[in-house]
Amino acid sequence: MDPGGALIRFDGGCVLCRGWVRFLLARDRAGRLRFAPLEAPGDTVVVETAAGTFRRSDAVLEVLKRLPAPWRWAGLLRALPRPWRDAVYDAVARNRHRWFGRDESCPVLPPEGRDRFTGGPRG
Repeated sequence: MDPGGALIRFDGGCVLCRGWVRFLLARDRAGRLRFAPLEAPGDTVVVETAAGTFRRSDAVLEVLKRLPAPWRWAGLLRALPRPWRDAVYDAVARNRHRWFGRDESCPVLPPEGRDRFTGGPRG
């Protein structure tokens, strides 16, 4: 895996998660982020990098640090204790379907981003 790249595994039926992917696609001009659905959707996003696998708030911060400024500055949030960060992450994860909705339909991918999606687990 590209040392600056990451594979982001997300809940494809979650409207918030799909919005997160669109946000990342629009800002990752270098094209180093890749995307795949989670094997078993849960309340976390999983990010795989050359440095390891990240979950919850660590995953979000790991992805944001790969974007241009000002988004990479969110890495400063690592100074906060992980239990605090994860508590906020968990609250959003628990309520995301109620707040943002759920959509099991297959999304239409923009042509310029289709090559950055993999059909399933590990690849």
